[in-house]
Amino acid sequence: MYPIPNRRHFLAGGFAALYACGGFGPLHTALARPVLLRSFAGNRTTSSFASCLFRYEDVMPNALVSAIETELNHIVVQYDSEAEERQSAEFFAWLTVREIAPAYLRRAGYDQLAANCENQSDLRDEAYPSSTAQHTIGKQYAYSRTPRLASFAYGASAHASTAAFYAGHEDIETVIETGHYCARALLEGFSYKDASPADAAQIWAFAVRAINADLQLSQADMPGMV
Repeated sequence: MYPIPNRRHFLAGGFAALYACGGFGPLHTALARPVLLRSFAGNRTTSSFASCLFRYEDVMPNALVSAIETELNHIVVQYDSEAEERQSAEFFAWLTVREIAPAYLRRAGYDQLAANCENQSDLRDEAYPSSTAQHTIGKQYAYSRTPRLASFAYGASAHASTAAFYAGHEDIETVIETGHYCARALLEGFSYKDASPADAAQIWAFAVRAINADLQLSQADMPGMV
């Protein structure tokens, strides 16, 4: 069995892979035809991320639908180890906290709340910046209708808080659901079911890059694997 990298090594590689995803902002080019380059069937955390994307299957590009279905229907002889699942969960948690939630927060005008999430350094910190963002927005609109962008920011922050909590859970069955909540945060842009073609393309392209970045990180950290 290949050794699992220590926490400091993982975080350094995790941040590099996170930003290798290409970002989640308007200046990044979306992929016109998403293609999954790496197989994720053996990793339940990544599979939970991918399967959650089907919440909006009706607007998902056909190429992505086909690629994910192929993986989810793949017969797996041996799943990844618990240590590998936890590594993937930590990657998806960081991706949610430091990239996805801040993107939605900034679009809604919550720059400081976004910066707090981007600067979070410990997923085990009980005072989650993402949770603070969620409650701040909830309190602001406690007695009025939440505006569209603020609603997206609220939802993404809530899912980011859950992803951070799940990634460090003792129960591995809970840990693997981190991928699900990362996807839920990413999909907030479809909450009103009228996302612009440009926003939709960004979301799907980001999802593909996230899956591939996680798998690339896993392989890069396992000596002897190409």
